[in-house]
Amino acid sequence: MSLTQLQEIPAKSMILLVGPPGSGKTTFCQQTILQNLAIDRPIIYVVTEYGPSEAENALKEQGLAEVEPSRLNYVDAYNETVGVEVSDRVDTVYADCNALSSIDIAITKWTEQIGRKGVLLVFDSLSSPYIFVGSEILKFMRQTLSRFSAKGNAVLACMDKGCGKPEDLVAMMTLFSGVIETEFEEGKKLLNIVKHPRTNPTKIEIPIAKVNPIFDMKAWDQEMMKYFIEAQQKGDLSKEFEEYEVNGFWPNLGKWSTILWDPKRIREMSYKLLIEMSSLWREWIPMFPWYSRLFMKLMMPKSFSKPKDMKKLLKFMGKQFMTGRRYGIMEYLDDVSKTDEHYIRIYENAECWGLDNVGVATASLIPTAIAGLCRAFEKEKRN
Repeated sequence: MSLTQLQEIPAKSMILLVGPPGSGKTTFCQQTILQNLAIDRPIIYVVTEYGPSEAENALKEQGLAEVEPSRLNYVDAYNETVGVEVSDRVDTVYADCNALSSIDIAITKWTEQIGRKGVLLVFDSLSSPYIFVGSEILKFMRQTLSRFSAKGNAVLACMDKGCGKPEDLVAMMTLFSGVIETEFEEGKKLLNIVKHPRTNPTKIEIPIAKVNPIFDMKAWDQEMMKYFIEAQQKGDLSKEFEEYEVNGFWPNLGKWSTILWDPKRIREMSYKLLIEMSSLWREWIPMFPWYSRLFMKLMMPKSFSKPKDMKKLLKFMGKQFMTGRRYGIMEYLDDVSKTDEHYIRIYENAECWGLDNVGVATASLIPTAIAGLCRAFEKEKRN
C-alpha cells in the first residue's frame, strides 16, 4: 500500500496514529485532509493544540486553495480550553477539552449541517483531552467516534506515544480498526502499520525532502553583491544603466499580475517573503564599506524596546528608504507606541494592498523591510 492509498481513510473505519512528538503525525493529517478535499470529501477538523487560524495557515503552506463552504469545518477545542477569546468564524464550532460532551455536540452539529455520509473526521490530538479527563477519553471514543464511523463516516486521530498510562494506549488501539505508528529508524521516518482494514501489517518509509534555503547567501556571487552595494552607496547605479532605457512598468506589472493567479495567498506570501529577504541584512553588513558599517553601529540603539530609540532608528530608516527613494512617507506614532510595542504609519506609498487578516490596506514593501531589518539589527546587537 502506498502513502497516498493509506491516506484514503475507508468509510466505517477508525485509524489511530501513534508516535512521539515531531514524528510527522500532524503532517500526515494535513496531507490526508488535502487529499480527501481533492476528492470532494467533507472534513471535520478537531483542533486541540492550536486554533483554526493556525491550522488553516499550516494547510495553506501544504497547498490548500480556496475551499467551498461546508467542505472544511473546524471544531476549536483549543482556545476555550486555554481561556483565549477569539473572533467567531463561520466555519468553526467551539468546544472545550475539559468537557468531552461539548466536542460531541460540535461534531454532531457539523454532521447534521453537512447532511451526507462519507465525512472524514480528523482529530489532531487525543493527547490534550486525555490530559484533562484521563481514561474517560476511552468512553468518548467508544460512544462518539465509534458512532460517527458506524454511520458511514471515517475517523483519523492522533495520540502522543508516552502520554498517559500504557494500558490506556493499549485500550485505545483496541478500539480503533486501524493503528499506524510513526517512528524513527536510522535517520528515517517510518509508518509502521500495526493493523489496517485494507492491508496487512507492513512498514512504509516517509520520504524526507531536503529543502535548501531560498536565500542562501553563500550561493550568491559575493563579489557581485559587494560591487552592487558599494555602487548603491556611492549613487553610481544609475550611471551603470545610462545607455539602457529602464522602465519600471514591466516588473511591476508582473508582480501585480500574480494576484490574479491567486488573489488570497499571493499577498500574504509576498508579505512574509519580503520579511525574510530583509532579515538577510545582517548577512549583507560585512559587504558594506567600513564607514557605512561604523555609521550603522553608531545609529543602532542599545535595544529596540524604548519608543525614543525606535523613533530615532525609524527616522534614519525613513530618510534612507522612504524620502530618499520616494517610496512614501513614514511617521512614528508617539501617542499609541509604548515599550516593546511600536506603531508606524506609512502613506503615499504605491506598494499598498489588502490582507484578509489585517482589514486595511497595507504597504507590502516598507513595513516588511522594517520588520526584517529590525530582526537583522537585533541579531547583530546580540552578537
